[in-house]
Amino acid sequence: MKRITHYISVIFSVLLLAGCGSDFTIPDTYTTYNAEGWSFSYPADWSLEEQTFHEDGTLFVTVPAEDEDVIPATIAIAPLSIDFDVEDISYEGVLETIEESFAGNGFQNVEGKVLKYPYGSVARVSGTSITAQTELYLDQMQHLREGHYYVATFTGTLGQRDRLMKDIDLIYRSFTFE
Repeated sequence: MKRITHYISVIFSVLLLAGCGSDFTIPDTYTTYNAEGWSFSYPADWSLEEQTFHEDGTLFVTVPAEDEDVIPATIAIAPLSIDFDVEDISYEGVLETIEESFAGNGFQNVEGKVLKYPYGSVARVSGTSITAQTELYLDQMQHLREGHYYVATFTGTLGQRDRLMKDIDLIYRSFTFE
């Protein structure tokens, strides 16, 4: 009987831990951007601008500046239409490619991991670039869906990262797909 109770306790603990972090609530202070087939949410006091760097466009979500001398923190979101089969892609391979790209571009403290979000797996990598003027922090999330490659990249200072990390995480997790 003790053994069965122990196993039930272990199974319950594993199920409880498996659910941790998978549920989240988008705050009332957020607004949602809806596009054909996908959407994401972001703080309503941040600005959204659409630009065309490629045929699919890029969205820039910019944080209101606290100091005019500091670069504004942004999240660039690019939904790229690419012909590939998701079954042929490994998130570990994507992760390795992003980490190599960050390191090859002079970023330090490069860290990456494959995460499970409500909509599926993502490759997420961060790193810092130190110049004479500033210490820049980059955090990138990539998600693959049949025919599309979604890339969201936060760029800001380390202070902005520390202040905004909760919002960055919520934005990355808030994506929905049809």
